[in-house]
Amino acid sequence: MKRVGIWGVIAAVVVVAPSCTTITEDLPARPTPPTLLPPPQVPNPTPTPASTPRPSPNPNPNPTPAPTPSPNGGGSVDHVTAGVHSYRRDGQLYRTAASFYKPGDTIYLNCTPRTADGRPTPNHGPLQGWTIYSTSLQVGRDFRYTDTNSFNPDLHIDSGSPSGAVRARCRVDGHESRDHVMEVRR
Repeated sequence: MKRVGIWGVIAAVVVVAPSCTTITEDLPARPTPPTLLPPPQVPNPTPTPASTPRPSPNPNPNPTPAPTPSPNGGGSVDHVTAGVHSYRRDGQLYRTAASFYKPGDTIYLNCTPRTADGRPTPNHGPLQGWTIYSTSLQVGRDFRYTDTNSFNPDLHIDSGSPSGAVRARCRVDGHESRDHVMEVRR
């Protein structure tokens, strides 16, 4: 093998060097960011003065606070009331009492123990009984009643009943209500 000196190596490099070219590639220009459009304008409704609630002045700036109810729901029984909370006529339920009842009506009674100020109270003992009677109508023929062991018995006026009146009263904790009179008209 022939030895080449340093000058031979340099010459070979010089001969090869001109044949080498540097390749450069131009990169594409940086893209322009897209133009952002403003969001569409949605009209904002503004409240009209009529829809803006305005507090009214308090004519009594120092009201008397209401008494706080006791945790057991009220005081003890002062008196008892008997009444009608609803009735059914011709299949329709009326959530009130009527000025008079017709033959065929069903009357739903209630016995309510009350405090001294007249408010219903759950602070009472069991029902001690009902008295339901009439001086003009006959029990079993003109009217009948059910469930007198509850605070809410039902009173059924017979469809063939003549005009008259039925009276009902109840007793709780030794307090007896006044008679509640239910007039029956043909």
